[in-house]
Amino acid sequence: MATYKKRGYKPKKEKVEQEVEENFDEAQSTTAEVFNTLDDTANKSEQWIEKNSKALFLGLVAVAAVILGYLAYNTFISEPNEQEASNELAYPRTFFDKAEKSAGKPADALYNIGLNGGDGKYGFTDVADKFSGTKAGNLANYYAGISFLKTKKYEEAIQYLSNFNSEDELLGATALGAIGDAFADINQPEDALTYYQKAAKKKSNDFTAPLFLFKAAQTAMSLKEYTTAEKLYTTIKEKYPTTNQGRDIQKYINTAKYADASSAVSLAKVEQTKPAVTTASDVHIMNDVNALYNTKSEFLGKSVKGYEFLGEFVNLKLNDGTEFLALSKGFESGLLNFIKSDAKADKNSWFNLRRVLFKTGAADLDEKSNNQIDNVVKILKAYPNVNLKLGGYTDNTGNADFNKSLSEKRANAVLNSIVSKGIAKERLNAEGYGIEHPIADNNTSEGRALNRRVAARVSKK
Repeated sequence: MATYKKRGYKPKKEKVEQEVEENFDEAQSTTAEVFNTLDDTANKSEQWIEKNSKALFLGLVAVAAVILGYLAYNTFISEPNEQEASNELAYPRTFFDKAEKSAGKPADALYNIGLNGGDGKYGFTDVADKFSGTKAGNLANYYAGISFLKTKKYEEAIQYLSNFNSEDELLGATALGAIGDAFADINQPEDALTYYQKAAKKKSNDFTAPLFLFKAAQTAMSLKEYTTAEKLYTTIKEKYPTTNQGRDIQKYINTAKYADASSAVSLAKVEQTKPAVTTASDVHIMNDVNALYNTKSEFLGKSVKGYEFLGEFVNLKLNDGTEFLALSKGFESGLLNFIKSDAKADKNSWFNLRRVLFKTGAADLDEKSNNQIDNVVKILKAYPNVNLKLGGYTDNTGNADFNKSLSEKRANAVLNSIVSKGIAKERLNAEGYGIEHPIADNNTSEGRALNRRVAARVSKK
């Protein structure tokens, strides 16, 4: 049955109001419980504080004492000590600055006064010792180390510079580099290399980083660590190309590459026994090339020990603008000079690829051969009208037929390597001559080594 509400009808409120009152009573009860809990907690906290008030007071006193002690130490001990150290450092620094503007014995005398003091004043060593915990005392280690370095007392220089600690962008790196200089001057290049590398890594900037990378590379060259040297030079090229060291760095990279390849055939004999061009009427041995390649760089008046090896390096410039470093009496120079000359292509002008190497009794190219083969490719790309003939040769030991076959395989191995690098095969020809056309005495091991070779001549230009 349908129901309806009469006009003016109002629902009963009794049940609703009863429920609200019940809910309100429950909320009041919960709130009361919370406040009771808080009161209990507060009471317990007050009781704990009352019980431990003495310990808390002593703790606060201790903290206050530490703070006050620290402030007092800074105010009455540290700061005055720092100020005194700074004042004492001023005297020897005056003589150091004068020494930097002088030379010879007068400079040494000034450095020594700075080190040892005078007229009742402290020198750098005194300040470093008596004020060791101060900034000025730390800085005195640096000045003492540099002064000892300038006066050639290298062990003392290493000692004081090692005691110096700084995150300063220039001073920190300079101190490490100066230790490297000291080790270089007492003929400890391995240690010098280590410190030059530390100095270069200290801070990346355009001042100290490329300088010490360069010195590290030079030292690596002196140790015949050519791969390391090449990496260091390359870092300069990539990170610091606009610096003094970076502007002309490519020739040093080439030098390291060239030396690395040459080391396989012994630096003592690089290009020393054969002129670049061999003719039918001119076969002789050139002994003891004495042109030395030296490199030095300056730092704080000191120089790194120059590295040197046989062979005079020149920068070869090709028609297409390509440049690379090569020995003045080497294959590349001889071939390029012949190409540029008015001489016609002939069958007698051969150029020996001294850095093309093979495994004993095999025609497998050693990877160190790539440097010279790459140079051949550069020359052929720059002079597209030039064709080459490659000849393979052996010494007279073993079977003659085997030697001829081996020499031909080696000549073809070089040809194929050149082709793989972008030169048309039609521009090249290869032939094996075996024991024919020796250029040295087969009765000696040195002579036989010279006769085992690959050579090239211009067949068209």
